[in-house]
Amino acid sequence: MTLAAPSHQPSWLARLEASRHRLALLSGPCDVRVVFANTQQMAPNCALLNLSLALSQRLLDVPSRQRPAQAPVILAELLAGKEPVMLYDIELLFEPTLQLEPLRALKAASRSRMLLALWPGTFEGGSLTHAEPGHPEYKRYSATDLADILVMPATELTPEA
Repeated sequence: MTLAAPSHQPSWLARLEASRHRLALLSGPCDVRVVFANTQQMAPNCALLNLSLALSQRLLDVPSRQRPAQAPVILAELLAGKEPVMLYDIELLFEPTLQLEPLRALKAASRSRMLLALWPGTFEGGSLTHAEPGHPEYKRYSATDLADILVMPATELTPEA
């Protein structure tokens, strides 16, 4: 992976490289093109992946009863050989029929590569959420769940941060 020169390396990137799970969740509204352009300045070899599109295309040929077992395998295949990777449109990870635990799936994938994921939810008061309570895709993660993960507003992902 090619990064910015160490003397100019952003503090968030140094923290990410040093953590057990090399996973950054970028929350809040953002323009994926702007965030990716900023990432490219720091990691020119960063790949960009529309996760929901890629995963859904691969799951089309899988019988519905086999999708929960195949989704993690396909996720690993989609990420194989790529580092770092910026994931966007990750909403399919929350689909109840796939029986995935989104944060666990992202953590597992980040053990062998640096992942940046645009989180479709909010980060407030130390908790990360997706959807509203009562919605089938609702998830809430506490500070304990987020240990060893960098969570930051997507707007703060800059070469200077």
